[in-house]
Amino acid sequence: MIFAIFDRPLVAAGLALMLLSGCEGEPVQTVQGRLSPEIVSAHISYSFGQCSARIPSADQKRIRAFIGSAEAARAGAVIVTVPRGCSAGQDEARAGAVRKLIGSRIPRVDLRMPDPADASGTTGIVRMIQIDAIEVDQSGCSPGAGCTVANNMAAQMAYPDELLYPSGTARPTYHVPPPPQAVPTQSGGTDSITAISGAN
Repeated sequence: MIFAIFDRPLVAAGLALMLLSGCEGEPVQTVQGRLSPEIVSAHISYSFGQCSARIPSADQKRIRAFIGSAEAARAGAVIVTVPRGCSAGQDEARAGAVRKLIGSRIPRVDLRMPDPADASGTTGIVRMIQIDAIEVDQSGCSPGAGCTVANNMAAQMAYPDELLYPSGTARPTYHVPPPPQAVPTQSGGTDSITAISGAN
């Protein structure tokens, strides 16, 4: 799975500095190449009734328990896909029902709405993401080699607002708009799926 790192102007400046300072004929170690984040994620599915904005009580209970687990684990973000209803108004009602269940206990909640062209459905996904650890490759560190920028990025990503986002959280039929000011780059991190009671 490919992850996207949301960089700031500092990262762009660091990359430019590395490219200018690299030795001719030798590969340049990029800032992102020095980072090895360990990503932990878990998810559950939930459902609505057919052409309904009501989530069954059993699924409501599972979502609340899941959000409680995410809060206890200090998850940086929760990503939720909302299945398309039978009308635009029903889509908004479904999104409102999910927001009400999740509340404001998680720092970042990314609600993924379906594309208007999608067929109506009943099943959505609630996924939590957290960065468990970030290692920085210190080999070959020298002025302009990107180590300082990599260390700064690792420190920033230790906080929820600097989270790594997965590009494939939603099912392929869902339209996933890119987050604002995102610069996607490939990370060398790993994605481990943690089993949660009741997860499908």
